[in-house]
Amino acid sequence: MPGWTRIVIAAVGAGLLGVADLGCAASAPDRGRASLRISASAGGTHCRTRMVGGLWYQTFGQTLLVIDPTTADVLMSLELAPIGVSGAATDLVTTGDRLFVVLQGSHVVEVSTADPRRPRILGRTGAAELGVEPNTLSLVDGELYVAGRGGVVRWSDRMRWLSGLDCRSVVQCDHGLVACAGRRVYRLDDAGYVGSAGDLYPASGTIGLAAPLVFVRPGKDKTSVGLMSGVIRELNVRLATVSVPGVVRRVRVDDGRLWVISDLRIAAYPISGERLLDPVVYEIAGARDMDFIDTGPDRRVVVAGAFGRAIVRFGPGPAVHIEHEHREAAGLVRAQSDGRFVLADGPYGSWLYDPVGTALPSSHAPDGAIAQRVSAVTLSGTSARTADGSAVTLPGGETYREPGSPMISCVVAVDGNLWIGHDRGITVITVDGVVLGRLRLDGPVLDVFALAGGGAVWVSERGGFGTARFMR
Repeated sequence: MPGWTRIVIAAVGAGLLGVADLGCAASAPDRGRASLRISASAGGTHCRTRMVGGLWYQTFGQTLLVIDPTTADVLMSLELAPIGVSGAATDLVTTGDRLFVVLQGSHVVEVSTADPRRPRILGRTGAAELGVEPNTLSLVDGELYVAGRGGVVRWSDRMRWLSGLDCRSVVQCDHGLVACAGRRVYRLDDAGYVGSAGDLYPASGTIGLAAPLVFVRPGKDKTSVGLMSGVIRELNVRLATVSVPGVVRRVRVDDGRLWVISDLRIAAYPISGERLLDPVVYEIAGARDMDFIDTGPDRRVVVAGAFGRAIVRFGPGPAVHIEHEHREAAGLVRAQSDGRFVLADGPYGSWLYDPVGTALPSSHAPDGAIAQRVSAVTLSGTSARTADGSAVTLPGGETYREPGSPMISCVVAVDGNLWIGHDRGITVITVDGVVLGRLRLDGPVLDVFALAGGGAVWVSERGGFGTARFMR
């Protein structure tokens, strides 16, 4: 019996965890008018952070948390959309007493912050109405722009540009309004190519910064970050561009420094005219965003990401002093089940999930290799498989492709049907390819484990764990 299994059994005996058996269901239940529903979930990624009116606003899954930046207590949790029906909250901007949040690929939510302690939803606008699948938000001269798959939309009048492109940040430059798509930058008015960047951030007006923009350009193993002129040219390739290991999640310009937040570390580069000086590197892994609580040499900072969220104090030098920390199950890359519980891990720790909805830190790790994005299952003597992650070959030889072409990570037999895990969540189909239900999740869903009583548990890289089944 594996060591981690013995620990689980002991925890159940002590009343610390509920019990739910995992295993393969032998036959498919009578669905009737049943629908696919989520009964429990745990974990997820904290994507965007913002200090608003002295309070810490934090996106987490499909919720917006309002947190006291002194005690780290959660004052309010605002559900932006139910889990399973929309993307996760991955970007936000504030303007006046309004806050706008992107639910990735599905909605933009407008929130009133007139009472900062009790924000309230004013409305949700879906991708169909916008004409784009939203990904990022940008404020330019007081106007809100929504960028995503399908182009760029101005919020105020729904004017649309760059149709057909998968766009990101919108900024003002010498060429007028431009947006990034892939590693290229295009003018909005005529779709003309003007330069190269994966993301652009405005920085004009910042003390000590000669350039109006900061650019991010992803590479194979590293990311280039630096200062950019108004004509979308690197200010100085040798002195004002740096190579950052890992994936850069966010950049900020504050207090005369360029802050680069990556999944491996946070680095602060002092800005001197047209140069970036040697950085102070803070060893915080898994960060996706940060903001400043106060000013001064020993500033307190809120940091959030795949590891969870924390209040830290930087300095002196590269020192990181953690004042408060809240860990969450995310960044998961491997998983296994002992037939009762699910153990999963990643760069930021191991977690043990009980299908009733509890995830606890674990000192054990799953056996085997990191989950692959190509898998096969056997169902009644036949197979359903993914050839290259783009489609499923059904037992009868037909091919099933998920709308929007997300990358497929796994195909698992559950209750006599196929549960397909992919970048956007889970789709359940019959062996003939008839869709029975879908769950929109913060993917990719790396693995699915069948429940003996019907339904299944999923493990998602960014979204943590969850339990779903067909219910009337």
